[in-house]
Amino acid sequence: MSDRENILEIYDKLLEYDDDDKKERLAFVPKQKGKSKSFCMAPWTTIYADPNSVRLCCSAEGDIGSLNGNTLKDMWNSEEMKKSRLAMLKGEKVDACHRCYEQEESGVDSFRISLNRQMWQHYDEMIPMTKEDGTVDKFNIKYFDVRFSNLCNFSCRSCSHDLSSGWYDDAKKLNRIADGDSKVLHIDDETNAIFDEIEPMIPDIETFYFAGGEALFQEEHYKILKRIIELEKFDSKIFYATNFSKITYKDMNFIDMWKQIKKPIHLGISYDAMGKRGEYMRKGQDWKKSVEHVKLFLKECPDHFLHIIPTLSIFNAFDLPDMHKFMVEECGVRVDGLYINMLTGPDIYRVHVLPKEFKEKLKKKYIDHIEWIRKGHEEGKFGYVDFVIRLFNHAIEYVMKEDYTSHLKYFYRETRTLDKLRGECFEDVFTEYKNLKNHIK
Repeated sequence: MSDRENILEIYDKLLEYDDDDKKERLAFVPKQKGKSKSFCMAPWTTIYADPNSVRLCCSAEGDIGSLNGNTLKDMWNSEEMKKSRLAMLKGEKVDACHRCYEQEESGVDSFRISLNRQMWQHYDEMIPMTKEDGTVDKFNIKYFDVRFSNLCNFSCRSCSHDLSSGWYDDAKKLNRIADGDSKVLHIDDETNAIFDEIEPMIPDIETFYFAGGEALFQEEHYKILKRIIELEKFDSKIFYATNFSKITYKDMNFIDMWKQIKKPIHLGISYDAMGKRGEYMRKGQDWKKSVEHVKLFLKECPDHFLHIIPTLSIFNAFDLPDMHKFMVEECGVRVDGLYINMLTGPDIYRVHVLPKEFKEKLKKKYIDHIEWIRKGHEEGKFGYVDFVIRLFNHAIEYVMKEDYTSHLKYFYRETRTLDKLRGECFEDVFTEYKNLKNHIK
């Protein structure tokens, strides 16, 4: 048996389908009888790119190359891409993918699981094309995730200049900017080579994921969206991760453009907390305008989906239930219009930094919120609730799982540094933490 045949045999054992169970196949494919904890369709269907790096996907760590002098097609069969394919086919974990593994261990659906559900149908086509060295000759991007620029109007606490141009001034004052670094980073400042490469792919792309920086600030996003509408390519899935602070670009209104798209788009809005808390975490946010934009979208685009996507951290842990309830009762967001990301870095901002007594209070608050969700469901106020209940239960498990209290002193060191620079005060905004500093070891 050749190495390639052996690889395919291993793969089939890892990802054997139940052909007679179509519903489960559609929901959870590939069905992994072998309980593979590593396989992902990403190296066969997607490439992540931003101005600094190319990676397996948005969740992966470690570069597989750069677009500096290279094309996306060049990166398709880079050495790291080929190694990752072979490792996954053998059931081996890939170091770059540890974030997904960590999320899954906490009971949270990772990007790996989500992508496998979306891209399972390409298994039969792509796996036999995989050569002994991991090469796949067919350039087959089905999941589009290219972050053209770091251009953003926010400077969120957990972000950095690499991902947000809004961070540049603060980073420079803190001596975190190298000499010669530009405020705005772009994949190709002088040419349209990357867009020229992508444009012919648009008809074959099945999922578009727009993020940033801030996606709604980017010229390329507008051009791709315009092309999707021109082609009437309404069979594609379109997802956004946006701060939703701006709904226009030049003379175009995105809500007007989205209304032309026949298949529901999925607008994921990065709101972490309400009012002054949200504005503290996401410097540049106007909470009042944020609420107005949500209400406008729900009114004008009733056939599209809106999800509030907070990232659970030490800052907003106690505010998540309150924000969720506000969005449902005051803005008209569906109760299941929520997805909770778990912050995994920087470590000083993990919710695990909280001492045990704070975690216990947080656990109680989440349990009380789950009861509010259940009560609303019983009274017929809400739609599907099982998913969001599971989210908060997983959040409880995640909170209680790790102990990072040794990082508390570093959390305060960084927080006070930024507070001084920005004229803010953590304790004044997050009053539930007034005694937190007493737990510094």
